[in-house]
Amino acid sequence: MSDGPRASDIGQVLPLVEAVLERPTQEMLTRARRWLERGNNNEDTQPEELFAFIPRTLRTAHARREGLLLLTARG
Repeated sequence: MSDGPRASDIGQVLPLVEAVLERPTQEMLTRARRWLERGNNNEDTQPEELFAFIPRTLRTAHARREGLLLLTARG
């Protein structure tokens, strides 16, 4: 497991993350829908919300001069 971006890294990665996740491709949306349809109480979540979450969180961390720890789960 690696550490998430440090406060000093956030400003560098934010434009790249925004460029990718704020305009998800059709393939990204299809995969997200497939993942959401698996259940886990995700029925009301839209795929676009998933892709907007990380840039929004990075912007908040950058504004606060904080780092960020990202965790993912597979199952």
